[in-house]
Amino acid sequence: MTKRAEVARARLLLQSLGIEREALERYRAAGDPLGRQARKLSKEVADRPDISFLRRLKRWTYELPSPYTYRGSPYYLDMMGAVYQREPYEAALEQIFLSWLNILIERGAVPHFDCVLAPKEGNPLLARAVAKVSQKHLILCKGENDRSLVTRPADDAAHETDFEGLRAFLTEEDQKGRPAEPRYRAVVIDDSCRGGSQICSAVRRFNEYVETSKLPFARVGDVVVLFRVKDASGQAGNRGFQGQDLHLHALLAVGPEELKFLAEVPSVDDAVKELERFKGEPFSCAQSRALLRI
Repeated sequence: MTKRAEVARARLLLQSLGIEREALERYRAAGDPLGRQARKLSKEVADRPDISFLRRLKRWTYELPSPYTYRGSPYYLDMMGAVYQREPYEAALEQIFLSWLNILIERGAVPHFDCVLAPKEGNPLLARAVAKVSQKHLILCKGENDRSLVTRPADDAAHETDFEGLRAFLTEEDQKGRPAEPRYRAVVIDDSCRGGSQICSAVRRFNEYVETSKLPFARVGDVVVLFRVKDASGQAGNRGFQGQDLHLHALLAVGPEELKFLAEVPSVDDAVKELERFKGEPFSCAQSRALLRI
């Protein structure tokens, strides 16, 4: 009997014995490959993904030559460079992300999940790497203005093809013979988030689609990113999140002041000593401050 079939059989047995859903979820999480992969990470990455991520940021933070600016700031953070290149001793961003997800799950901040959603307009290369290392299925959500959207009626309702990989996920699950209850859970991932309009649009349309289509998904309620982007005034702005029951979990919050500090600080170790200055945004960094203490 395969491990997958063994887990499914055990879950059915627990259900037949009247074991409550919380116990089923604990059993389900215990066999999650994400946790097994996280336990293979080095100690600092596994225990302190916030420090590991800050170590990666300094090399990819640089000052733009005048008169160029990025959203009013002369400093720029090259996340694609950080994804593509690293020294042999450095942790990969997907490993850092894997550790952050595992900590959130183990501490009860994020429920066990079956697949990850990522905005196609975000950083799909990192999302694909995170999905691969955590052994989760990836669903890419097209933006509302994506040129590859299928033509639809004027009501602009979401369509199955707006969510690349959704049909493949459901087909694979059907082939496993896995029961639809408890419902599938998904979390949204991306490298960063600013005001949240792009991510919140993807979540809103996904939730509406699966509910209208009566697909066995719980409503998406969690967004996990490496960092929150702050503007020149030091604020992040939560306009996109207003009116939506979504929780944002960021390792760090970074704005012009933090980027200037990173670019000018003599060494990475000096930056690590000032870690708390990167967690000053309460909406997104609450769990990072609570779960990852100095």
